[in-house]
Formats: sequence, structure tokens, C-alpha cells
Amino acid sequence: MRPNLKFILSIASGVLCAVIVGVGLFVFWQKDHGYWTRIAAENQTNNAGYVTIDSHHFGPLIDQYKNPYMGDADNMRGLFDNLLLVRAGVSIGIDADTYTVQVYYQTSEEKLGSANIRVALLYNSVAAFTLIDNLQNIDYHFLGNNFAYTINRSDVEACFGTDNLAAHFSTEYLWETNFQNVMKEDSSYREDLFQLLFGVKGFPNSDFDANTTAAVGRDVG
Repeated sequence: MRPNLKFILSIASGVLCAVIVGVGLFVFWQKDHGYWTRIAAENQTNNAGYVTIDSHHFGPLIDQYKNPYMGDADNMRGLFDNLLLVRAGVSIGIDADTYTVQVYYQTSEEKLGSANIRVALLYNSVAAFTLIDNLQNIDYHFLGNNFAYTINRSDVEACFGTDNLAAHFSTEYLWETNFQNVMKEDSSYREDLFQLLFGVKGFPNSDFDANTTAAVGRDVG
């Protein structure tokens, strides 16, 4: 009987060990799965666009990135790394001859969503023209597009009735009062401003529409 008892005890011990290991792995998986689920939820909540504009703070950018020259590549890159759509992956090109910054997003327009894009391009453009004195033009490129969204300083200044955006938005209070809060609260304002500055007519109120966006901006193919 004793050999059988030892055999049974060894089997029981093996089973118990297997159960303990299994439970441990399951707990670890649940913890790891919960972590990545939470990260995914945070990324969704903080997705670039209209959601992010609610909590973005312009004031710190004034102190850190205000610059008379758009040719400072590190400063320009740092600025766009702290604006909307940075989660889309962004790289910067500079054309000093035409005072143009080229912004390349590494995510498709379809994936980002047209509503997020409209808000982000408006917000980022006004911020860049406000903080970089000699910047005249911005070209925005999205993964998979053969065209660029283009915007220039003179049109933006005309919209706000000023020839000095830096003075017009010299503090975070002025930025929030005269632009950011209006952008957050008034969808008609966003739509009208986007059409005016980017030359887009009949752009859909929501959801990506390749038939309308295909004609937007300047062909770079």
C-alpha cells in the first residue's frame, strides 16, 4: 500500500503544482491584459482631435516654443510634438526658401477621422503661425494621400482681423477666449473656418469620405 500511497501523493503534488502555476499564469495574464486594455482605452480617450483640444494648454508653448525663425528645426519639431495629432506619428520638413513647414503624419486620414483632422489642422496651424514669426505656409500630409492640405499666414490673419497673431494670442487667456473655447463649443464655427482656410467645400460633418477629400489641397503626386 505504501508504494501506491507514495505514487498517489506524488500525482496529487504534481496536480497541485500545475494548478498553482496555472492560476499564477492566469492572474498574470489578466493583469497584463488589463494593463493593455487600460492603455488602449486611454489612447482612445486621448485620441487627437476634438477630444484632446478640451485639455490642451497653449500657455506653456508660448514660453517654450516662441521663436522668430521657422528654420529652427528642433524648435519646430518640438512644437508639433506638443500639438494635436501627435499620436498619429509626426515628422517635419522645412523649406526655408518659401518659409514653409511640411508636416507628415504617419497615420491615414481614414483612421484618424475627418472630424479630428479638421479640428487638429485648424488648431495646430493657428498655434504655429502665432508662435513662429516668419512662418508663412504649412503643408499637411497624411499616410496614403497624394495631396497636401495647405494653409498660409495671410489667410489666418485675415480671419482674426490682425496682422500680428503673436500679439493677438499673447496669453493663454486670450487664446482660450478668442479661439480654443469657440472651437470646442461651436461646430459651425469649426466647419466654416476649415472651409475658409483650407478651401474645402461640402466637406462631410462626420466620417471620412474619400470622394470629397480627394480633391482637397494641393496635389503632390
